[in-house]
Amino acid sequence: MLLSIPAVALYIAGQYTEGDVRAALIGVACALYALACVTDLLDGYVARTTHSVSVLGKYLDPVADKVNLCLMLFIIACFGDGLDSVFFANRVVVALLGGMIFVRETLVGMLRTVAATRGRVISADAFGKIKTDFLNVGTIVLVVAGLQTAFAWIGTILFYIGAVIAIFSGVHYFVKNKDVFADEQSPQDGASDEDGPATDGAERDMQTDLGENAESDVESAQNDLKGADPVNIDDKDDAEDGAKED
Repeated sequence: MLLSIPAVALYIAGQYTEGDVRAALIGVACALYALACVTDLLDGYVARTTHSVSVLGKYLDPVADKVNLCLMLFIIACFGDGLDSVFFANRVVVALLGGMIFVRETLVGMLRTVAATRGRVISADAFGKIKTDFLNVGTIVLVVAGLQTAFAWIGTILFYIGAVIAIFSGVHYFVKNKDVFADEQSPQDGASDEDGPATDGAERDMQTDLGENAESDVESAQNDLKGADPVNIDDKDDAEDGAKED
């Protein structure tokens, strides 16, 4: 990442010189920027192969790549050296695509930040790595686009391909991780939702038990009545007459 700073400085200096000095400054700037891209790739590769990948590294590695890319793209679009040799509006298209890439990287960075606050780490996927390769190679070639028209064509094509993949991969990131922005359920709400069905079930069981007990009491009363001896009417009359006599 640090190599991008002298690369940008030499590229800017080359725009204000001519002849062999201009070609030498721009060539050295291209070499330094290419070395910066390669070192970023090697850093991630070494971390993965040695199993020394850290959470901070997963977050900072993509950020370093994007800073290198956006910084150099901004300078190239500002000067537009050799871009219009492909077609008259190429400089404008490169600038617009560079702005879209910057917005894409900002939004993906925001997604990673939100995910980190919820204990998740979103690493770069296959689409992100492919677009990074295309954009890096395309930007490297665009650095020397003013020295040769062929470089302008090759760099433009590679950059366009990388830009399309970048936009697609940005959408893919959000679709794949859309649950990151879902509202988290509070513990109290979760507890009430879990206790609700259990409470309803307890009430239903209580009502069922009460109903069964009531039916049992009615049946017992009916059985008692059936088992009782019928009262003799004659005995009843004799009892009444005896009462009168007394």
